[in-house]
Amino acid sequence: MMLGLNATVALLVALGAARLNHRPGVAQGPVPDETAAHAPARLNALTTRGTAFVFDLTVRPARGAPYRIEVEHPLDLQDIRVHGAALVRHDPRRPWLVDLPSHPSAAELTAARAAARTEDPEPAPRVWTPPPGAPVLLLTGILTAVLVTLLARA
Repeated sequence: MMLGLNATVALLVALGAARLNHRPGVAQGPVPDETAAHAPARLNALTTRGTAFVFDLTVRPARGAPYRIEVEHPLDLQDIRVHGAALVRHDPRRPWLVDLPSHPSAAELTAARAAARTEDPEPAPRVWTPPPGAPVLLLTGILTAVLVTLLARA
């Protein structure tokens, strides 16, 4: 029982520390290659955080509604700040997984820039990013409830 209590406390402390570092609306890349899709993105704002660029982008996926997300990257390899548009890799099923490909082909980049520069779209909502450890915390709560129920019946 004491070992289980100590393990639960350690898990909750670790999840709490991860939660403190979580920033809603910030991409959690990289995108797995098997689920990656490319989409044009429009630059809304550019800031820095430490030594990394923070691109506030509106991603316009082929299927689905546009959404805003911040992507951190140490370099501006696509000259996003000059062109105001980028090509991003994203996971269509998990929109919070977004990253910037390092060396997209010139044709893909040109097409993405043209698509992102079309008429001014309505402001897109920020994408919801799940907090780290949310599935683990939910599973831990369920297992704790089952264990307490079993111990109460014994």
